[in-house]
Order: sequence, then structure tokens, then C-alpha cells
Amino acid sequence: MSINVKIKKLSQDAIVPSYAKEGDSGIDLYTLKDTVIPAKSAVAIPTGIALEIPYGYEMQIRPRSGISLNGLKELYFAIYPTVRLGTIDSGYRGEIGIITYNEEDVEIVIPKHTKLAQGVFQQVPRAILKIVEELTISERGNDGFGSTGIR
Repeated sequence: MSINVKIKKLSQDAIVPSYAKEGDSGIDLYTLKDTVIPAKSAVAIPTGIALEIPYGYEMQIRPRSGISLNGLKELYFAIYPTVRLGTIDSGYRGEIGIITYNEEDVEIVIPKHTKLAQGVFQQVPRAILKIVEELTISERGNDGFGSTGIR
């Protein structure tokens, strides 16, 4: 299954995202410029692209597994920026940003044209919400966080 997604370069320096390999679930998203992230802070790093996602779909911005595991190599050591999950709705036409958190105690620099995140397109059903007096009883009920145990 495939969908048509229009891409607009907002900057000549922007790298158009693409699938790296056949069968990949996400398109690679690249940073537009060198970006300083202060210690213990989050920044939306620009990509220099905008998308026109069809109605009924979204694009989820997710971390890349390799960076999550190995970090980014900076000179003689690795830094571990955390890409936070983001959602791009079908009606949004602005620049795509990659929300990135710096867990370090010092500022870090994410270099220009870093393949930092991936975008995964998902079909999103439209919910019809209905106010009711009671909900159907379920086995779980209102047991929440941790209710199924650790093991």
C-alpha cells in the first residue's frame, strides 16, 4: 500500500527525505542547520521541508534506532540526543521540526544534515465521540498504570 505525499523544500540546503532501503517503514529526516541544544533542554530542529499529507493520515516522527543505541559520534566521544515522538497532522503545512532533548549536563551541537529521525506514515481513523452516562464493564475496569504487573 502506498500514498502520495507532496514535499516542498523550504530551503535550498534541505535534504529531501527518502526511504534508505526497500522495506523500511520510515523516511529519513535530516537537520537543516547546526543546532545547539542547551543542557537538559528540548529544541525543535528544523528540517527545511514541509509536507502535504493526505486527509486520513498522519506522519509520526520517531527516533532512529542506531542513534538511540549508539549515539552520534562527536570527535572522540558519542552524544545521545533523544528524539521525542511527534505527530504531523494532515492539515499542517508548516516546516517539519524534530523535537530533540539533550539529557547531558552540557550543551550539545547537532550538525547540519544529520540523519536524526524517521517519519512513519499511518492511517488514522476519525472517531465519532458520543457522551454516555455509563461505559461497558470490562475485565480491566479502571486499573491503570502498572496494573498488569512487571512479570
